[in-house]
Amino acid sequence: MLIAVIDPTSRGEGGAARLRHSGIDVHTHVLEKEALVVLGPWLAALSRRRPVLHLLIQTDAAGNATALSAEALTEIEIERQGHDLLISVDGSVEEGRTGSHGRGFSVPTVAKSHEPEGALAVFAEAGARTVLLAGLSNLGKQLLSTSLIDRLTLLMPAPEPSQSTTTPPAPLLPDGYVLSRIARTGSQLLVRAERC
Repeated sequence: MLIAVIDPTSRGEGGAARLRHSGIDVHTHVLEKEALVVLGPWLAALSRRRPVLHLLIQTDAAGNATALSAEALTEIEIERQGHDLLISVDGSVEEGRTGSHGRGFSVPTVAKSHEPEGALAVFAEAGARTVLLAGLSNLGKQLLSTSLIDRLTLLMPAPEPSQSTTTPPAPLLPDGYVLSRIARTGSQLLVRAERC
């Protein structure tokens, strides 16, 4: 029997130990890194006792948040498929992938009065393990300022080739994040960072 990742929610000895006691040869941590591509957010949500939070922001060339561009809206539609919930800049909440949680799933609502911890409790209570915040809402600002955003995606205008500047550029990422990806999408740069 090959097992990639041990289930941290196993009760008692766990399935691997029971299989071994039954005489079955068990090998664990097989292709673990590959399995964590899929299971990583779920395991992170379990260990943190809150959903993994991904904030996607459109910025201008100076790094200031702006209205979402067409490229940002396209990126949100792609990204939402891998998240349990999508929170729009106006505070509305939708399923990330419509219908993926079954008929009985009730989309949670977050009151404007909720502090970040209260909002996270509402998301966790609904069973959300991954949440995409689209645009820099008040909730997004609070979560970012309290170091609760786990992944940050910035879409910004791509500089012109050989463009010169007379002022030093603003820091690309807030403190506490490491660059994990940079790509061009249309007239925009897509910059992704993970919390250290």
